[in-house]
Amino acid sequence: MTSMHSFPPSPGDGQHGEEFSLLRNLLSVGKHHLVTPGSTSGGLSNSTPNLSSERGCDSPMSDSFYRTPITGNTKVQLAKKNLFPVSARVSDWLVKIVQFAKSIPEFSTLSHNDKITLVLNSWSRLMLLYMAESNFQFAVTPIPTSHNSVSDSNPSQDEPTMKAVESLQTFIKKCQQMSVENKEYEFLRMLVLFNAGYAGLSSPKNIDQLNSVVQQLLQQHVRVSRPTDVMHYSRLLMCLPSLYGTNSKMFETLFCKHITKNTDMEVLLKELLQSIS
Repeated sequence: MTSMHSFPPSPGDGQHGEEFSLLRNLLSVGKHHLVTPGSTSGGLSNSTPNLSSERGCDSPMSDSFYRTPITGNTKVQLAKKNLFPVSARVSDWLVKIVQFAKSIPEFSTLSHNDKITLVLNSWSRLMLLYMAESNFQFAVTPIPTSHNSVSDSNPSQDEPTMKAVESLQTFIKKCQQMSVENKEYEFLRMLVLFNAGYAGLSSPKNIDQLNSVVQQLLQQHVRVSRPTDVMHYSRLLMCLPSLYGTNSKMFETLFCKHITKNTDMEVLLKELLQSIS
C-alpha cells in the first residue's frame, strides 16, 4: 500500500481528441474550454467568463423569470444565458473525471467491474469537487408551469429544485471559505472515488484499505502545510457527508441533459472509460 500515488497528475490538454461514437458532441462542445494543468482554484476568471454575478434565479426582467412564488421545492433548470458555458465546462469535467481515476495506479489494478462501479457512483461528487475548486457559479430559472396546474409541494429528489441548487452552491462557497488547496482537492477526490460503501463492488475490503491510506496521506499533508490550523483536517472530512448527499440523477438532469441528450449517463461513462487511455 506504500505505492499510493498521492498526487495524481492533472490531465493535460489534447488527451481526448479522438472521436468517440457517443461523445463527439460532448467533446466538441468542451474542447475550447479545457482548464490547463497549471490552473488553480482561482483560475476560472482567467479561462472563462463569470457565469453569473449572483446566485439563484434570473432577475424579474429576464424572459425566463416566472411570476410564481419561489420556494425550496420550486423546480428549476439552468438559465439560458449560461447554458452553453456550463455545458462546455461540464463536458470537460466528465472527461477529466475518467482521466483522474485512470491516472491513479491503484485504480488500474482493480477489476473491470470495480472500476465501473466506482466511477458510476462517484462521478457527480467528483464533478462537484471540480466545481468547488473552480469556484464555479451558475444561474437557474424556475421551470414554467401553467396557471391551472398545482405546484408540486413534494417533488422527487431526482428533480432539480431551488433547495438542491442552494445546497450545491453552499458547498462551493464553503470550500472557498475554507481555502481548500489543489492538493487537498486531489485527496478529497480520491476519498470520494475509493468508497467501499458503493453497492456492487467485488473487492470492498481493498477499496476500504485504499480509502484509509488516502485519509492518512491527507492528514500528513495538512499537518505539514497548515501546522497551526489543527481543525482543518477535520473540517475537510466534514465536507464528505455533503458530497455523499448529492443526488446523481438530480445532478445529471440539471447539468448534463443538454450534452448527453438521450444517452444514458451509465452508457456514456462506460464508453469514456473504454475510450480514454
